[in-house]
Amino acid sequence: MRQPSDRVASKNNIYLGASLAYRLINMKNGLMDAWLEYTGRKEPEDLSTKLNVLMGSHTESLNKRYYEMMTGYEFADNDAWRKTWRDKLELETQHPDYPWLLTHPDQWRIDDAGNIVLVDFKHTNERKWSNKEELVDTYSAQMQMQMLVAQEAFGVPVTQSELSVFFGNSKWDVIPIPAEPDTQQSLLSLYRGFYQHVMNDEAPDSDWEPKIKIPKVVPHQTRQMHQDNEFCELAAQWVRYKDSYKAFSAIDSQLKGKLKDDDKEIFNDTVRVYSTGGGQLRVKLLEND
Repeated sequence: MRQPSDRVASKNNIYLGASLAYRLINMKNGLMDAWLEYTGRKEPEDLSTKLNVLMGSHTESLNKRYYEMMTGYEFADNDAWRKTWRDKLELETQHPDYPWLLTHPDQWRIDDAGNIVLVDFKHTNERKWSNKEELVDTYSAQMQMQMLVAQEAFGVPVTQSELSVFFGNSKWDVIPIPAEPDTQQSLLSLYRGFYQHVMNDEAPDSDWEPKIKIPKVVPHQTRQMHQDNEFCELAAQWVRYKDSYKAFSAIDSQLKGKLKDDDKEIFNDTVRVYSTGGGQLRVKLLEND
């Protein structure tokens, strides 16, 4: 959860960041309040002593390491990534056509198909574990802007982003947020209009309310499988044949095949089958978790 300022003013420029998107489309009076700040008429909120902001900042490095450990993916600062992308290593992206549009992804990685996946690290309370849609609603617009700017900066498609989230101090999940090109273009149009209001020192009309609908992203579900006889039998065989590679591999594949597209995890008393969030499926004994 990197905390660069959305407002970085120099003598000639003002830069707009991705997290501004939520303010502009979701917060009451968000457009006017942001305009007042960017034109120097109002001081930005001081976040330096806000505990939730500090928790996000100080757990980012742990979140990064935990993500790599749990998914098996390495982030962009490895040698293979340097060789592929050479001088484009900075975790800062600038839109080539709108240089005032500057974003700061927390990290990015390369998926199995060679595509860039942006990853942002978040820390929130455990209550939101059962209401992940609220979390997605909060950060979707930010991630859409990050994907848009990264795609334009690198000149390659960026179709996927992820939130790596600590819920309290005992739960973690990866929530994928796919790119929505129509939404991105609507947000870009909003940013362009807001930027012109700032540069012209002209307040937005009081009735200017962005009509941008961010598509709903439904986080994957966890299902208990105690009543699924086939799953329970496969789980028992999985344990029984762990030392027999041929039989074990077949059963392992069958268990993974029980995971539906909208599942994050399925389990019974013996095993859990889950997606790492990076496209990999794994089966684990519960007593070994």
